[in-house]
Amino acid sequence: MKEKIPILFFVFLFAVITVTSVIAKPTKAVDVLLTPAQYGKVSRAIPVLTNKPELPEVRPIPKKTFFSQGPESSPFTTVDRVLSYDNGTEASYLGGLAATYHLGVWFKSPAACTLLAVYYDFYNGGPVTYYVADPADTIDFKNDYEEYHGGANPGPSPIETYLHPEESGTAVPGWDTLQIPEMPDVGTNAFFAAYIMDDGNSNPIIDASIPEPPEGFHTLMQRPGGGGGPFGWYSSWHHVYIRALVRMYENPPPMVEKYDKLPNSYVTTGREVTATFSDLGIPLDSTGVVSAWCHYRVDGGAWDSLAMTIISGDGAYGVWKAILPAISAGSTMEYYFSCKDMQGLETTNPPAGNPASYTIKAKSGDVLFVNDDYYGDGYSYDVISDVLPGADQWDISSDGVPDASVLLAGYNVIIWNTWEYSGASFAADTAYIAQFLSNGGNLLVSGMDIPAGEFGYSWGDYTTTTGEFLRDYFGI
Repeated sequence: MKEKIPILFFVFLFAVITVTSVIAKPTKAVDVLLTPAQYGKVSRAIPVLTNKPELPEVRPIPKKTFFSQGPESSPFTTVDRVLSYDNGTEASYLGGLAATYHLGVWFKSPAACTLLAVYYDFYNGGPVTYYVADPADTIDFKNDYEEYHGGANPGPSPIETYLHPEESGTAVPGWDTLQIPEMPDVGTNAFFAAYIMDDGNSNPIIDASIPEPPEGFHTLMQRPGGGGGPFGWYSSWHHVYIRALVRMYENPPPMVEKYDKLPNSYVTTGREVTATFSDLGIPLDSTGVVSAWCHYRVDGGAWDSLAMTIISGDGAYGVWKAILPAISAGSTMEYYFSCKDMQGLETTNPPAGNPASYTIKAKSGDVLFVNDDYYGDGYSYDVISDVLPGADQWDISSDGVPDASVLLAGYNVIIWNTWEYSGASFAADTAYIAQFLSNGGNLLVSGMDIPAGEFGYSWGDYTTTTGEFLRDYFGI
């Protein structure tokens, strides 16, 4: 079973304009706004850029690619992209907040650009105050902010200069668009798009409990006094759905859109790994990834490289593959990817210093315990280690979802503790579980909301039919 890892998500639009309309030049006029401050503290005066060129046409959130009219090889071509760090599922929302909370996302474009619009996704509506800020260049987003849950030492304010001043609005459930008439030239610098909950009801859509990216969490929150901890700015592993529409005027590098994070396995032969690469050139006729590599090493040895082959799509957006060499049980494979576009720009992901990896394990007992819950280690009594000390153990959080080599390795009994960690590992493996049971295996599965939560029946009355796993194997 392969887990696809989402990387920075882009949607493309194209336009051909003159060079002079691309870069917004600030005027000398300066307004001043006062920052919010804790009661009894002094507010800080912040200058506001007042450059206001003509507002460009801003479309709703782009869902597909559009090419402009005219010669595609024009050196004055620009590219409109939506920058986003969410996974696109819109599966959760953040509650329990209060009035005056600030919630925002910091962005950093891979190529020099101007800012056109910001999109906000809400679960509940209500009065809000939008703004976009230019953070201080000295901020280290990875190390300057403690994570919101339990954080007690606030980080620096991400508001040094307003790129778009505070603007009152009324959010409605779904996506709302904040147009940025200033069209500030943000280059490749970080910028911070945020909103203030004026009544505490405008709950944002989030990706819950995301792993920390190498550059740090992109969501920042300013907690009001008495809001669950000390007043100030913190990062959050609840990623808020805020996206930014930018107009790039320099050629961006290619992107590693996503890649396979192979789970641990019992397989001792070579393993196929795929990655999706994209590229968009400025000018447009320079678009395309021309070469891609999978870099790997075994047990911390020297790095080697495999040239990858495209198997679907094209150089603008395509899936490439390589076959990692066989390794023996007990060994660990580490790997990462790189690609090069027509203009010679290269991208690497994940970082070579933090590569993807898997370890080859081996069957040693007759019982397999698969844990996908908060179990043992302070969470509960570890009955498996006490009663069945010889059982092979597979932990979803560290081993990944077990593949056929594990589930069909010849175990007599599989005990599966499911639900709380990933929420769907058992349902994801039912094809192999069905084979295991058909071969005479014995299964004990424990969890909550297995039919509704894992199998997607939701809550209500349902009649299962032949061919559905719950009916065929559980008799439900």
